[in-house]
This record gives sequence, structure tokens and C-alpha cells, in this order.
Amino acid sequence: MPIEQNNGKWIQFIHTVSPTVTLSISSDSASTIDLVSNRGPSSLEADRGGSQLIELENGRYMAVTHNTFLFPARYYSQRLVLFEKAENGFTVLSHSHPFVFQRNFDVEFGSGIALSGEHVFITFGMRDLEAWICKIPTQVALALASEVPYKSDKASQRTGRGL
Repeated sequence: MPIEQNNGKWIQFIHTVSPTVTLSISSDSASTIDLVSNRGPSSLEADRGGSQLIELENGRYMAVTHNTFLFPARYYSQRLVLFEKAENGFTVLSHSHPFVFQRNFDVEFGSGIALSGEHVFITFGMRDLEAWICKIPTQVALALASEVPYKSDKASQRTGRGL
């Protein structure tokens, strides 16, 4: 999940949600990669990608993640996740309970998120056939994303540099 920010030094991505693995690629040299892994909530271990992270305020970011289930057929649930920019990468602050956009037990995939004025817009696909946009008041999105708080010890599990 790419991270929307404008510092110009690094291009950053969240590779996994829990543990929260942050990949940082130097904009000067694409061959320099920093990897930081911070603990995350066990409730998000199966959650994956979805949207990019959008910057809110006070060093907080929001994203949409998804989880795939295969019973009775393949279907997805989504979550709104709040992240905090930490000294080493990103950590999860809280997340929503699982939700669906339109239908239970169907293929829905949140793919983008944007903040515009008083609203958060989430783009999502239905059954790999249709594209939709969900409009949520920002305060409601923040309240949903804060339903399940996570207290991290902020200890980094591993760091590395590659390529």
C-alpha cells in the first residue's frame, strides 16, 4: 500500500498490515531499500492491501484493508485502519470492525481512499465487474477506524537494508 506524502526523500509502502512492514525506497537511488517491521494486532494478521495510506493530521494516516474468506464461496470484508508514523516506519493505532460495502458474502474490494473537505471517499469494486465510490463524513470514518484500539510497545521486531 503506497503512502501518500510529499517529503521527496523516500517512496514508502506498507507491505503487510500486521506485522506492519514499511518499505522505504530512496528517491535518489532506487537500489536502496530500508525495511522496518513493527508489531501489529493479531486481529489484522490476515488483512492485506486495498488502498494507499492517506495523511490525516498529527502524524496519523488512514487506509482500507481487506480480508478474504473462502466459505461458502470467496468473499471479502474490509476495515478502516489508522496508522501512526513512528520513528521507525509505521504502527497501527486502531481499526474498525470488519464491514462490507453492499452485500455480505460477495466479492467487494476497497481499492482507493481520498480525503476531500469533510468527506472520505473510498473506491471499491463489486464482483470484479463494477466500480463504486463510497462517500463517508470524515468524522464518521475516524470514529469507525477507532473502534478497536491497539496499544503497541513500539518495539521494532526487525529492520534491514537490501538491494
